[in-house]
Amino acid sequence: DSQLTRAFPMHSEHEMPGTLEDFIRGDGAPNGLRSDNAKVQIGKEVEQILRLYIIAADQSEPHHGNQNYAERRIQEIKKLCNSIMDRPGTPHKDWLLALLFSVYLLNHVAVASLGNKTPLEMAHGQQADTSALLAHHWWEPVYYAKDNHFPSTSGEGTGRWVGVAEHQGDALT
Repeated sequence: DSQLTRAFPMHSEHEMPGTLEDFIRGDGAPNGLRSDNAKVQIGKEVEQILRLYIIAADQSEPHHGNQNYAERRIQEIKKLCNSIMDRPGTPHKDWLLALLFSVYLLNHVAVASLGNKTPLEMAHGQQADTSALLAHHWWEPVYYAKDNHFPSTSGEGTGRWVGVAEHQGDALT
């Protein structure tokens, strides 16, 4: 299960060590790193990071069933993303927003294999706040406050709700 709480974009596999360090800085060191034996994941740079933060390296074995646990979760995310986009008629160009929302949603939903805890609860030790997910639904029409507007024009615009701004506080709190 992906326990990322924010996106860490990688443009090539050589960026993996830096992305792992970014994840550790943002969310803390995981207990383990599961690998499919990709060269970059078993290379010297990653090995040094794993040793530094005492992270166990778990390598899957080829030709064994369920060797890559993340693949099933990726299928689940894709299926949810397609469903989220299809129901309200989300334009295809907004697929990345729907994908990020799907990951956010699944990280806030209890998983039976985790003892009915959320991935975020397992990663951080506290229950995830789902209140933002209950206030709106995907692609819902919303009004937002415009920062820069002329006094003679409206101070609000219209848009669509595409997820929770994780690192932005509410205006009234």
